Amino acid sequence: MTVDQADRIEREIAESRVGVWRRFREQPFTGRFLRNRTAVCALGYLVLLVLVAVFAPWIAPHDPDAQNLGDAFADPFSAGHLLGADNLGRDVLSRLIVADRVALSATALALGVALLVGVPPGLVAGYFGGWVDRVVMRISDAVQSLPPLIIAIALIGALGPGLRNSMLALGFIFAPNFIRIVRAAVLEVREETFVEASRSIGTPTLRIMVFRIIPNTLPPILVQISLVAGFSLIAEAGLSLLGLGVQPPSASWGSMLGDGYNFLFQQPWLVVFPGVAIALAVLALNIVGDGLRDAIGRGR
Repeated sequence: MTVDQADRIEREIAESRVGVWRRFREQPFTGRFLRNRTAVCALGYLVLLVLVAVFAPWIAPHDPDAQNLGDAFADPFSAGHLLGADNLGRDVLSRLIVADRVALSATALALGVALLVGVPPGLVAGYFGGWVDRVVMRISDAVQSLPPLIIAIALIGALGPGLRNSMLALGFIFAPNFIRIVRAAVLEVREETFVEASRSIGTPTLRIMVFRIIPNTLPPILVQISLVAGFSLIAEAGLSLLGLGVQPPSASWGSMLGDGYNFLFQQPWLVVFPGVAIALAVLALNIVGDGLRDAIGRGR
């Protein structure tokens, strides 16, 4: 190997280490995303939801579980209840704020499980190929062929109802999505010159996968995270509505929606507020995902 070849290999390896962060710093990716005002506004709304979740105990005007039957079905904008009260006299605004924390923590748990279960198999399948790839993808196909909520209900039936168990079940269900995304990204990156250069100088396989492959597969993973987060939020709300998620008296947007449905014709606003909260959060996540996808696609 000549000196020039060795220098070129070292430069390519150095570029692979900072490739992803350079995209953020030099604005081929973030610049395009920030020019998408709709996506930036959606991201700002998500940041606001996170701040509300963090400071929920301090900004909630009332104890979300405190019952006052004298205020049952209080109308919105009534004294002491900005968004009214439910059938037990609990403040709707306070319960919405606390439910925001539940929704985000549940979504984070489902995402964490999906990433932990999905990324390593996708990375191994894409990098090694062959029979490893075939086995991983057949398992992924088998899981994806089954209805997601049916699998979730079956797993919750085995593990027991509750927020943690429902999110663990959802995480395993969404893992095949990450397996496919990561595998496709790795198949594209593994043939790049800097990966070949790393192999040629004897870099260990694990180091190549962690420090060369994964950083360069982050953009499509970020898009998938935003989309799966929206699906997780909807699924959590649906499971809580069915009584398989958050258990009373804890508040979640799904359980509030289910409780309000029982009084739909008596006080329809009990359904409107949690429904709007779910819709806005999912819409914001999808808009951010679309913005990330557009920013990545235009850079190729």
